[in-house]
This record gives sequence, structure tokens and C-alpha cells, in this order.
Amino acid sequence: MKSELAQKVLTRRIKDYSYAVVFFLIFSFFIFFAIRPNIATALTLKKELAELKTVNENYEQAIRHIITVQTVLEKHRSEYHLLSDALPATPQVNKIVEDLYTVSSSSGLLFQDLNIGEVNLKRLRKKSYESFLSISKPIRDLKM
Repeated sequence: MKSELAQKVLTRRIKDYSYAVVFFLIFSFFIFFAIRPNIATALTLKKELAELKTVNENYEQAIRHIITVQTVLEKHRSEYHLLSDALPATPQVNKIVEDLYTVSSSSGLLFQDLNIGEVNLKRLRKKSYESFLSISKPIRDLKM
């Protein structure tokens, strides 16, 4: 029985089939563990390339916008001194309220209510901030 089985296994046809089966097993192993990760990496890189192209287009658009703004600023550079003269360096809320009171009283109008938006005191210099606190001592002494 062993000799018959050995003879059948050693025949030319069985050897060819066994080589083919072994070849396909090795080839499938190679495809699964060597080629598949490379294909997955290539697809991932292609997707990242597309994303980077869109990001690049957005950056180019932002750069074009910045260049446009710089062009406008360069065009109107000679008029900047008017802007700096028109706007104070620090918020002068007291002066604005006083000016409004003066103008309204000279024209016969009286304010019943005046709402002033948020004033950023962080940008004030230390000296002007301290003077503001010395004017409004009751506000400074409040405990929250």
C-alpha cells in the first residue's frame, strides 16, 4: 500500500499539480503580505495628494487676497495720516460722553439713556488705566 501511494505521488502528473498548488500558495501569500500593503499605501498617498492640492489652492487664494489687500493699502498709503488723526490711540469714553452732553445741551436735547458698548482696558497704558481707576474708586472697591 505504501509503495502504491509512493508511486502515485511520484508520478509526473502529480508532481506538476503539487508544484502548481505550492506556487499558487506562495504567490497568494506574496500578494497578501507584500503587494496588498503597497497598493493600500499608494491609494492612501493618492488621497492625501488630492487633499493637499485642495489645501494648496486655498492657500493660493488666501495669498492672492493678501496681495490684493496690500495693493489697496499701498494705493492709499498717503491718506493714512488722516485715519490716525481721526481715531484716538486709546478709548476715551469720558471725552465722548462729555462731547455728546455739550452738543446735546447746546442744541436743547437731553439724553435720558446712553448705552456704551464694551471698552477694552487691556490695551490702555498702565498710567491711563491707573488714572481711570482713581476716577472710579467705587467700581474698583467692589468685591465679586
